[in-house]
Amino acid sequence: LVFEPGETMNYIEIDIVDDDIWEEDEVFFAKISIDPSEPGVVGRRAITQIIVLNDDIRDTIRFPKPAFVFKESVGTALVPVEREGGCKGKVTVKYETKDLVAVKGRDYSIDPKQEIVFEKGEVSKMIEICIHDDMEFEKDENFEVRLTGVEGNCEMDKRKTRCVVTIVNDD
Repeated sequence: LVFEPGETMNYIEIDIVDDDIWEEDEVFFAKISIDPSEPGVVGRRAITQIIVLNDDIRDTIRFPKPAFVFKESVGTALVPVEREGGCKGKVTVKYETKDLVAVKGRDYSIDPKQEIVFEKGEVSKMIEICIHDDMEFEKDENFEVRLTGVEGNCEMDKRKTRCVVTIVNDD
């Protein structure tokens, strides 16, 4: 940084890299010093704190409703999962099911990976659940789907991480 004769104020340019990842605000310090061979002195405030404010919105993953109903003959039930926020970058969402009246393997089945992937800009994905139609008259059955974890610039809406899926008998 060079002060020209008569110049009393100058600026230091610092490039801040925008990485599109939500993170805590970051802090660093800048210190001014003078080459001992040059004339001049440094004032009392030779060090200053610089705060890089995070401007990336952290995405939120959730179920849009607490319950979904599908006919037993539907074949594949599509349970929606929503992503709100900046929608920047790839996010992987893990899920699992819990039997209530319906039994996994007998009444329904899910992808063994038990995850869905949101690419950059995607705001909605479907969990695909195969509904087994046994062609028999029976009472309605249900099970729970839970969001269990996320990887990426995201967090789960703790109030909306579970939903109940009801299989309505249509035999």
